[in-house]
Amino acid sequence: MNEDCYFEIGHSHTICEDYALAGKINENLSYAIVCDGCSSSDTVDLGARLLAHSAKEYLTTYYKKCEFIPDSIDPFEVGLSIVQRAAPHAKVLMLPNTILDATLIITLADVKGMTRTFFYGDGGMLHKLDDDSMYYSEVEFPSGAPFYLSYLLEPAREKLYATELGRTAIIKNYEVKEDGLIEIEEKVLENMETPEFFRSIAGEYTPATWTSIMSDGMKTYQVKNETGIPIDRPFVDAIKQASSYKGFKGKFVERRMKRMRQNCEKDSVTHYDDISVATIYMGE
Repeated sequence: MNEDCYFEIGHSHTICEDYALAGKINENLSYAIVCDGCSSSDTVDLGARLLAHSAKEYLTTYYKKCEFIPDSIDPFEVGLSIVQRAAPHAKVLMLPNTILDATLIITLADVKGMTRTFFYGDGGMLHKLDDDSMYYSEVEFPSGAPFYLSYLLEPAREKLYATELGRTAIIKNYEVKEDGLIEIEEKVLENMETPEFFRSIAGEYTPATWTSIMSDGMKTYQVKNETGIPIDRPFVDAIKQASSYKGFKGKFVERRMKRMRQNCEKDSVTHYDDISVATIYMGE
């Protein structure tokens, strides 16, 4: 197996608020992590990094002796433990818990080729099977405001979010075809209790050749038309370009994304939001 990641600032940003990590827990188990900070909260670039590294610390500590992905993982308990690890670091820096207002997506993969992904906020997962078919899954929040793990640190913020917006999310699953995304399933989660909400948006076990997780910035690629007005490029083009790996040795995600950036610059294509991608390849 090999793992790699990449993050890049968006055209409209002055600071990159996305972050990504990928690596091995042991010889049989790997992880991928992406974080996407909330632009309306302060210092979330630092908070996204703290949350990602707290996730790494949790995974490498608790699963270091596991040969395969454990069946007993509780997504809610994992998320709560991670944000509780991150909070003391913010406190030492005399920064509020709001710096941790960030989406967190985690994928675990083992040598059997099985993966499991946990969503704590919005974002997407792309995975390719042995038969070369490709599937994309995403979590969206109709309100545009994800339910962040940081709300679990302050009951008043969690209650306010639940009262004003409800714990409501949409999970969509697609097959990736040459000419677009073919929707397979859509599931709406509405006004659920917090533990069950995070358990419900967690991904199921999935066999794959490789699995990639990404922030929603991947949906923000644009090109100017003949009058200079930016228009959205098809999302399928972005994910297919981002995943057109020529090989899986070394920094394979970084190589692909840098090549994609070069192609975009040549074609005057930009993405206005930050992007982050982390991929695990299950082959040798």
